[in-house]
Amino acid sequence: MTLLNYSGRGLEMARKSTWRVGSERSPRRLWGGRLVAVVLGLVTLGGVSWGGTFTAHSSPGAATGYVSTQADGSTLNITVGTAPYGLAYDSALGEIFVDNFGSNNVSVIADSSNSVIATIAVGTEPRGSTYDGGLGEVFVANTYSNNVSVISDSNNTVVATIPVPGSPHSLAYDDAIGAVFAADTVTDNVSVISHALDTVVENIPVGTSPLGVAFDSGMREIFVTNFESDNVSVISDSSFSVVATIPVGHLPSSATYDRTKGEIFVTDQDGGNVSVISDSTNSVIATVPDGGYQYPTAAAYDNATGQIFVANQGSSNVSVISDSSNKIVGSDIVNDTPVAAAYDAGKGEVFVANFNSNNVTLISVGFPPPSSGNTAAGLFGLPGAAGYVLLGVIVAGVVIGGIVTGLKLRGKPRPGGSDSNDPAAPPPGAMP
Repeated sequence: MTLLNYSGRGLEMARKSTWRVGSERSPRRLWGGRLVAVVLGLVTLGGVSWGGTFTAHSSPGAATGYVSTQADGSTLNITVGTAPYGLAYDSALGEIFVDNFGSNNVSVIADSSNSVIATIAVGTEPRGSTYDGGLGEVFVANTYSNNVSVISDSNNTVVATIPVPGSPHSLAYDDAIGAVFAADTVTDNVSVISHALDTVVENIPVGTSPLGVAFDSGMREIFVTNFESDNVSVISDSSFSVVATIPVGHLPSSATYDRTKGEIFVTDQDGGNVSVISDSTNSVIATVPDGGYQYPTAAAYDNATGQIFVANQGSSNVSVISDSSNKIVGSDIVNDTPVAAAYDAGKGEVFVANFNSNNVTLISVGFPPPSSGNTAAGLFGLPGAAGYVLLGVIVAGVVIGGIVTGLKLRGKPRPGGSDSNDPAAPPPGAMP
């Protein structure tokens, strides 16, 4: 968007808006012309300090051009451990916890610097994690050591290791009851871990090879994707029992909860589609075609834009689904084999774990923050709306001063007579 420059024609029009009575200008019209000139001059000044242009970005509803770039134009990738497989966002500290499947550790990324600030050793082949906002802890599922590591986000150390039956793959935190639900692909159960006791308190049978899990805070239910039975089990957190089983596409791998719509988005890995489940009816209400993308594996919900970001490991890209239309509205290339995604609500960013390239790609959703270097300064060189606030204050002061001046001048005689009788006055209906 280009700021219209009023420094030339605009100010000339302001000068023409004054008119002469004999050899003198009308005081009221003189003030009016000066007011217009001042206002337009302020806008011009703002335009000069702004550089005359604004760098356009994707609006919150747009879908392309999301991947963040560095000063040299390259994609912003953050190097982590070997084979990153899972992600969890810590909303209290603004940090992303990355499960490195191949190096048996967790990388901690600060979203303020987009850099790794800690590396934490955990169990064998960590694959999924979840953030417990109640205790400020991150739970990590260690697939082949048959346990869950509990990390304190205050000191980035493991404070507990919880044995679980079978092989935990993914986790979801239920803040209503203070429990973590762990999907176990070996025993075909979901284990319920009390975060206060750091122990398993219940095992719930579900379908075959449960792989993904998501907590629906609106209904207080847990949706579990059963990879080999092509369905989703719905668990009530009050009874710890399955209350519904929903057929979906082939090889469902993950579930993501859209709290605005009360819907669950399920990635059907082999079919290449995404199934949309209504939590009010526990039925599939839409199927989003793959659009040529391959093996959708995981997804993240962006509540600010109402979009779901789907990591497609086969085509090494991220597709963007609008929850208002249930259609793909765009995509972005990331890196080799994206397998996990997490939304950072504090920064309006999506982090994508790339399994084969040992890094995490940063996707900026909507307008990038001023610190990214992608946004121009506002009016008068001030960030954001500050320049417009200053402009409003100045204009308000000029207007109030003008009103006072006009009241003082009212009734004073003018050289050459009144507007209607002075031969130098413009005729009725003409532009002054």
